[in-house]
Amino acid sequence: MIALRHVVLVLLLSPVLFSCNKEDEKNSTKAVGRVVFQFEHYADGAPLILNEMAYKSAAGDSFEVQEIQYFLSDFTLHSASGQDFHIGEDDRKFAHYIDTNLPNTNTWQVDDSIPAGDYDALSFVFGIVGEKNTPYRY
Repeated sequence: MIALRHVVLVLLLSPVLFSCNKEDEKNSTKAVGRVVFQFEHYADGAPLILNEMAYKSAAGDSFEVQEIQYFLSDFTLHSASGQDFHIGEDDRKFAHYIDTNLPNTNTWQVDDSIPAGDYDALSFVFGIVGEKNTPYRY
């Protein structure tokens, strides 16, 4: 049995996919890469089932999950050497919207050129905070 509050959203950064390639050596000697995030939703350790009475609350009541919508923002890649890279520093690219009814939102290909490195951690905000959280932004 699981309660709605125990429905766990797991972000599988399957793994965070980097394809670090050197740019045209005539233009640059810095190696850069791209990152693709793949978002998957799980409940009680199994893939989330939508639109079916598949779950029970702690009180034993059956319920279904019809849709999940949320923003993730302010992504930062961290390395053991202390090098941090803030994804999407410019305007609207700092956040990603996910909606289980819009399958194309389950993948986010970041446009930033990310400096090559050994990134060992990722931090982000669930939602949008502070001065970035303004009406009609998205």
